[in-house]
Amino acid sequence: MKFTIQTYEILAWKLSKKSVDEAWSNWATEMLMNGFSTEHLIELAGLKKPYNQFELSILTGKVFEELKIDLTDKNQIIKNYVFFLCQEALSKKRDLLKTLQNKNALFRFGF
Repeated sequence: MKFTIQTYEILAWKLSKKSVDEAWSNWATEMLMNGFSTEHLIELAGLKKPYNQFELSILTGKVFEELKIDLTDKNQIIKNYVFFLCQEALSKKRDLLKTLQNKNALFRFGF
């Protein structure tokens, strides 16, 4: 089984401490549909408002542990996120100019 390409974005969001919202739940649902099934991934897929960011930070950490996703190589996570953004823009899922102008996309990482 292979992680969904959106995993690159989710990892970047975790690295930048972006608030957990329904996009994370959508990712978890896609992962479940691709054959990944863990206790905490199921919990994340069923995420409902209101969001408690403290609890969700712990939950997402558990999800990454269960999936054996390594968060220590920050440079690789950023490279993968840039790759993801390029793929999205080239496949016209995101507007190229908006993607390039999105200051939040990379500046969260200090670029």
